[in-house]
Formats: sequence, structure tokens, C-alpha cells
Amino acid sequence: MITDRIWKYMFFCLTIIILAGCAFLFSDNRTTDQKIVNPKIKIDIQQKAKVESKEDFLVKKINLATVGKGEGIEHAFIRQLIANPAQFGFEGYVSNTVLVKKWAQKEAHKIAICAGFFDWKFGGEIRVRKSDTVAYVLSRNTSGISVEEFVKGDNGFSQYAQDIQEITDSYTQAKFLAHEDEAGNFVASSSYEYFQLPITQQ
Repeated sequence: MITDRIWKYMFFCLTIIILAGCAFLFSDNRTTDQKIVNPKIKIDIQQKAKVESKEDFLVKKINLATVGKGEGIEHAFIRQLIANPAQFGFEGYVSNTVLVKKWAQKEAHKIAICAGFFDWKFGGEIRVRKSDTVAYVLSRNTSGISVEEFVKGDNGFSQYAQDIQEITDSYTQAKFLAHEDEAGNFVASSSYEYFQLPITQQ
């Protein structure tokens, strides 16, 4: 009788151990599954964040580069140069705001000429027909500086440049972005821009 009770007790304990082991294995499998799924979710979130950060970065660049009311294209260049002086070749102390501003103004005019927005021979310049509709984003790469033109449509600014102007090494190599029409008048190459004579010739 006692022996039967002992065997029954041992069988009961063995059953409990087996069930506990199964529960542990099942729990471990679920944890393993979660470990497999979670990295995928994390990667998707990171990729989405990268896309959003790129879009935010472009928006910030466009805001700086947009020609506002009463401004010329050089104003947009100056803002960008002041915001990132070291990126565009400033070699002094960036904390010296007065020096940075003077450098930016001089550099902006040089870029305007070498990109074709200002005629260094006669003084005419290219201007925007409507304010807050065109952004001239300065971009620097291994080959130098270029100007990417973004135009605002019904749904805001496009994510891709409408046109790109390369910066020449000197004034004499620059090609002014205007041409003579049949009547002999200078007109801008792009529909969202116009040619303006120097003030002394108006």
C-alpha cells in the first residue's frame, strides 16, 4: 500500500516537472520569435526616420535658399553661406559674425556671376518673377559648388531640382543665363525668372 502511494507520488512529481519543462520551452520559443521580429520592425522604423530626416533637411535648405519679397538671388546665397561658412570655404573664425557676413556677401556675388545670374560685363542680373516661389540651393561636392533650383508648385516645393547651374572657376568662363529675343531684348532663360538692367541703365 505504502509502495503504491510512493510510486503515485513520484509519477505526480514527474508529470509536474515535464509540464513545467514544456511551459519553459514554449515561453523561450515565443521570446525567440520576438527576437526575430523586433529587429525587422526596428529596421523599418530606422529607414522611415532616415527618409523623414532627409525630407526635413531639404526643407531647411529650401527655406534658407528661397528668394523672398524684395530680394535678389544673392540674398538667398548669403543666408546659406552664413549658416554654413566652413562648408563653403570660409577659413576664419566662424564665431566672428561680422567677418562671416562680409565674406558671405562677397562670396555670394562671386557665385552669382560664376553661375550666370549676374552679368559681370554689363551689370544686368537675373531675378525671380514671383517671391517665395523659387529656391536656389547651394550644393558642394568633390567637383565644387553648384546651384540647384527648386520651384514651388501647387503642392509646395518639388523634391527634385528644376535646374542645376555649375559654378565656373572664373568670371570669364561664366555663361549669363539670359539671351536676346527677336526684338533684341534680353530675356531670362527660365520662365520663372526675368532679366533686369542695371539701375544706371534703367
